[in-house]
Amino acid sequence: IFVYSCNSFIFMNLIQTCVSSIRLTILKIIYLNPGINTKSILKKYNPGNLFEQRIRRLESAGIIYKKKSSFFIKNKKILLVLNFFLIMKRIFNISN
Repeated sequence: IFVYSCNSFIFMNLIQTCVSSIRLTILKIIYLNPGINTKSILKKYNPGNLFEQRIRRLESAGIIYKKKSSFFIKNKKILLVLNFFLIMKRIFNISN
């Protein structure tokens, strides 16, 4: 079980890296807008816009909810996944 957990942790980190997310987003923008220039990509791909999109996705998936101006975790099952990754990061001494 421990080896399976470790392999799962490694696999999830390989497919969930920030670098891959950034590359895929930029590729998607270029694919949807052939011939787009750098300035236009930067307008579409900015940190504020990305944050808002991610928050909306988490809300629409039922993972978080907003009450007044604060966010809370709605889906308690996600806490199991989050704690698993935190434990694995601590075991392998990974910091980010």
